[in-house]
Amino acid sequence: TDEGRDVRRFVEKIDSMSSSHFASTGKQPNETEIKGFITTLLTDIVWNNENVDEEEALIFVTDMADAFVEVERLDGSGKTQDVYLSKIKDVDRSRIVSLMNTHEITVTAQSIGELSIVPEANLNVIIKELKAEDMKVTIQDIRLIYQTTEQN
Repeated sequence: TDEGRDVRRFVEKIDSMSSSHFASTGKQPNETEIKGFITTLLTDIVWNNENVDEEEALIFVTDMADAFVEVERLDGSGKTQDVYLSKIKDVDRSRIVSLMNTHEITVTAQSIGELSIVPEANLNVIIKELKAEDMKVTIQDIRLIYQTTEQN
């Protein structure tokens, strides 16, 4: 059943997150950390075209071609655009996730979608500028700086 597949995928992801935690810390995750993994999985929300534009946790999406996040456009219009997760190239996704991990930014489908529309060259320049100013690297600041420099 679909529910059974969802549960197996959920348990596999928790196991993967626990293994990653062990690999990086040398310790098994404690109960609080496991609860954090669960919360992360259940709150990484995307829109799903398959179910008539309903929101659902990314972990439960069965067809990634239907999963998207709404991202504010960078043209200052205040409008949003749909960023389909399946349209983000694996190499770009990996680069974005690595960048987010390096700068301690929570990795979610929404945050990946938001950074995916900022060109890589601009992203690298903006991060260097933020670090030079001893500022914390945030998605909001990256997008704001990109939007401001592109409009000028």
